[in-house]
Amino acid sequence: MADLIVDNAPEEEYKKYYNDRFRRSPVIEGAYEAEGFFSALGDSGKWLFFTAAPLMDSEGRITGALETLQDITERKRAEEAVTRSERRLWALLDFLPYPTVVFQLDGRVYYLNPAFTEIFGWTIEELAGKTIDQLMADLP
Repeated sequence: MADLIVDNAPEEEYKKYYNDRFRRSPVIEGAYEAEGFFSALGDSGKWLFFTAAPLMDSEGRITGALETLQDITERKRAEEAVTRSERRLWALLDFLPYPTVVFQLDGRVYYLNPAFTEIFGWTIEELAGKTIDQLMADLP
């Protein structure tokens, strides 16, 4: 990635190497970021996050690039574990025969199980993001 920055390559060049796994850095002007899984690293592969930023002279010309690599394997494994856990939770809630609503911390509807929709008729599309006060105001 640092080579592409030094060469002042267009974004199409980045796409050749990184597909859709790169982006412009939201923090460093002229820098790019990417992450990916590298199966050949370590015993079972590693997830890496890397940033490449231009080094410029006093006249704004690119004179080099600095690339940093960060091992994010543990974070990615934790994210995958959370995703698996959430899938199990949603499957359990979908299976419950009792009407169930999940609210976010701010009191807004986040999820309804099928039993809720079957008994009350409301769908998640109708109630998502509403608070209990808003739901009660809609009742006859």
